[in-house]
Amino acid sequence: MTTWFNRIQLSTGGTAYLLVNYKNEDTDEFLLSISDGSKVWKGKFDEDDIENMRKTLKLDYESLLKKTKDALTCEYSSGLSYEYKLNSQRTEFQWRYAPDEDITYMLGSCAVKPARDPSKSMCEILDHCIDRNQEMKERLSAVQTGSPKKGLMLSSD
Repeated sequence: MTTWFNRIQLSTGGTAYLLVNYKNEDTDEFLLSISDGSKVWKGKFDEDDIENMRKTLKLDYESLLKKTKDALTCEYSSGLSYEYKLNSQRTEFQWRYAPDEDITYMLGSCAVKPARDPSKSMCEILDHCIDRNQEMKERLSAVQTGSPKKGLMLSSD
């Protein structure tokens, strides 16, 4: 499982925090935790959802999967733009591709429900941030001392 955490701007105004756990062992599945800083909602977007959206958008599965990963992980080039929306009842989360200011199309959406244990969900978010910070410190230390760590490539230039 791969995890990402990002701050996103909602098209309806405001900021949300998005924790994404992506599982691709037997199936493609995105487990989402969305927080406004005080409450947490959880949802899931899986290969059945991707297949349904693929048919609607007339895209191949891999193309939609890539766009979905880009949108949900916020790991995309600066030339791309995505919009995010948490509806007013806080029951649905949507992500849209916005190729320009006047055109957007929905890449996906999922039903969300309040987390059963919001404190535990917030701790999961904080744990991810702390773990990621520790990993970055270790990588920085490896670069500074010149001793490469697993997964870190150093140039010999």
